[in-house]
Amino acid sequence: NYFNPYTVSKLGIKDIFVDKTTLYVSYIASNNQGGYNTGIIKSEISDNLNFSNFYTPRNFIPSTIKEFSPIQSGGRIVNYKQDSILLSVGDYRDRVSAQNIKTDNGKIIAINKKDSGSRIVSLGHRNPQGLDYSNELDYIISTEHGPAGGDEVNLNVDTKDVKNFGWPISSYGIHYSVVASNTDSHGGDSNRVIKEAPLYKNHSDYGFTEPLIYWNINPAVSEVKFVKEDKYNSEFVVSSLGYDTIQRPNAQHLLHYKFNIENNKVDLIKKTNVSERVRDIIYDKNYNRIYYVGESSGVIGFINLASK
Repeated sequence: NYFNPYTVSKLGIKDIFVDKTTLYVSYIASNNQGGYNTGIIKSEISDNLNFSNFYTPRNFIPSTIKEFSPIQSGGRIVNYKQDSILLSVGDYRDRVSAQNIKTDNGKIIAINKKDSGSRIVSLGHRNPQGLDYSNELDYIISTEHGPAGGDEVNLNVDTKDVKNFGWPISSYGIHYSVVASNTDSHGGDSNRVIKEAPLYKNHSDYGFTEPLIYWNINPAVSEVKFVKEDKYNSEFVVSSLGYDTIQRPNAQHLLHYKFNIENNKVDLIKKTNVSERVRDIIYDKNYNRIYYVGESSGVIGFINLASK
């Protein structure tokens, strides 16, 4: 029940995106057969918001599947080229759907603002929650939650080709234990084998694109934003969630990276402990500053980045 603030639910609104005078909202849509997937509604911005359907998912994941998890739903919206937006969609723990081109799941898709026509930009994602697009470089960057280990930052440097980032065939993480899967906890079981999700510890050997960055201990990566771009380097900031900053040394941080395009090398410039689960950040180019929202306390904060 979206309108009852006392309802405890794994469903809900995933992201909002303001595009000039239009407000887009991604949420977990349902059909009449108990299926769910990530859709978008929109409204013109005025004193009274009047929402209409903008994008209906191509498929719905039955809530009866084993390990069904609507918190693994993606839902980030950003502007894209040619009058389009990008939407990230998680696999809802229907792992095989991430490699099925007939589904939206485990994909980043481009949706036309005028007619809602869609196309797959990349696939093989688990739960992509951070997303940004560089007009200058024509790059798409995304973050995604791995299972136990295997959080990733993925960079698509050629958006004309559909990239496959490997999930659930390849991942640097391991599966959750059966107990963890049933309790929404995060304990891994290195002995657990799922036939359709082997989680090979290599991507390129199996024809997939390697992540730009991955972690063995998940910081619970969330949002990502480009902050500086030129033909030689691309800088970006990643936010993280997590709770235990001792066992997860990069949790509740803002991580500032530089990617050298010519050498295909990424370096950490600075990490800032903000002691907050940060799900949303925005870059202010005029002040070279990142603003962030702390999910735990609701604080709005900022950090100044290094001088250009």
